[in-house]
Amino acid sequence: ISGVFAAPEPASTRTVSTRAVVHYTIPAIIYFVNNNLTFVILTHVHPTTFQLISQLKILFTGLLFRAILKRRLHLHQYFAIALVACGTAASQIPSCEAPDPKKDVSTPSWGFLLMVASCFLSALGGIYSEMLLKGKMADSIHWQNVQ
Repeated sequence: ISGVFAAPEPASTRTVSTRAVVHYTIPAIIYFVNNNLTFVILTHVHPTTFQLISQLKILFTGLLFRAILKRRLHLHQYFAIALVACGTAASQIPSCEAPDPKKDVSTPSWGFLLMVASCFLSALGGIYSEMLLKGKMADSIHWQNVQ
């Protein structure tokens, strides 16, 4: 659809440089690694735990938003990020039931470390993509979607 809307624009505004293509490969590689890491993580943790810990993406996105894009976050946004972090931490508190050795064949500590890396990579890919798109405000949104 964006190609249809971008077609009437002057051809001089629709250029693709090699440098821009190289810049867009960085988030592609980050997402490639992150998507493959997901399968490795699921061999170490239960899917429910995976979904709970994946909420850390919000934490890393907020921190990288501040660090890389130099945007200010309001106090209530910091509070919301802290609530997500506390909720994720509370979900990892072990239950009082006795572990069943036949049932639990996962390695949750290794899976948790991989999850943190995955959440960081996911946030980094999103922030880097936003940085690329916001840096090219002269191009129309339709041409940016085509690229």
